[in-house]
Amino acid sequence: MFRIKQPTIEQIIIVLFSILPIVDSVNGILITNGLPSIGTVYKLFTLGLLFVFSLRKGGIYKSVILPLLLATMYIIFSIFANMYFLSGELINANYPIKLFFNILTVAMLINCIHAGYINGNSLYKILNISTWLMIFVILVPYVLGLGYTIYYGDIGYKGFFYSNNELSAALIILFYFSLYRLSRKIGIPQILQLLCIMVCVLLLNTKSGMAACLLGGVLFVLEYLLRRDTKYKGLVILAILLGLYVTKDFIISQVQGFMTRQTYLHDLYGGSILDTILSGRTFHIENAWEEMQAGSALLLRLLIGNGFCSETLVEMDFIDIFFYLGTFGVIGLTAFLVWVFVKSIPNFKKDHTLVRPVGFLTTIGFAFLAGHVFFMATAGCYFVLMCCFCLAYHPDRTENIDMTR
Repeated sequence: MFRIKQPTIEQIIIVLFSILPIVDSVNGILITNGLPSIGTVYKLFTLGLLFVFSLRKGGIYKSVILPLLLATMYIIFSIFANMYFLSGELINANYPIKLFFNILTVAMLINCIHAGYINGNSLYKILNISTWLMIFVILVPYVLGLGYTIYYGDIGYKGFFYSNNELSAALIILFYFSLYRLSRKIGIPQILQLLCIMVCVLLLNTKSGMAACLLGGVLFVLEYLLRRDTKYKGLVILAILLGLYVTKDFIISQVQGFMTRQTYLHDLYGGSILDTILSGRTFHIENAWEEMQAGSALLLRLLIGNGFCSETLVEMDFIDIFFYLGTFGVIGLTAFLVWVFVKSIPNFKKDHTLVRPVGFLTTIGFAFLAGHVFFMATAGCYFVLMCCFCLAYHPDRTENIDMTR
């Protein structure tokens, strides 16, 4: 009689996070057709399982629970103070809820690393599988003539995904992971994966996505040419030129669509280059500032924010953090990001490539300029995975790394 092998906790966590592209693609179909969303429910279910797994190893580590409690208490305090002392009204509960979700997810994943359930290799597998699945759920519908576009003129293909900015952030993260894989090992699977995820980025046709691809491509070529011998340099240059020649028609069509979109924005915003680059987000900043000034206790709001009692989303995450959670919120977020980067430096040094740190900083730059990362469930989850990957993955060892030191 055959016995079914029970999956390990590591395998369960890998599967739960790896299939996010499929979950979010199905979720986009449901939302577009007016049906209930499953994305948030699925992510909450995943988060609940991580919490249960943590309890099996004696609960949550102090190094995890203390920052988690401080962040949670501060956000609740900001909301409570604005609603009950400054007569604010919580307009949209989605943003604080999704921010809570991302904070809890990073805490639970770090806790699972401490507990020994997962390690850097686990996160590597998650990102690798997610990249292939993301390629599948975008390119297969595209070839079949299915899915949605964002802009007029069939520009900005996004498969069945609902949010284009969230998808752009996720693709940037997965692009830099693929670039990292290729920088570590030149092989057919690595090359194919990178080319396919680049096609997905080009199809989405966003400024941030194209800029990230260009930056990553230039970085890879410069690094590779500097550290390989003459024979490999020639092969790389030949492969790049061949790839550009084969795909020139596709690239030209995407660039033309991109330029058409930017020309439209340039005309729409009266020739302002800044407004064109930021897609008019400067007007959102003005509205948010006027709204904050119109309320009472401006100095207090500058410190603790408006507690999400606002009708304006700027769509620039650091600025939104300032308006929603004040100066203290920006300081807290910056401290976390600096902590992740500093703790990841030993791993970055062993990579012998700048792809991971540049990818991390590029994603932060995207969050600053285009938003839709920290307050969103999909992009936020990928960013959490990126943070944990930087913290835990060491290319020369598989054991867990103590991130409390």
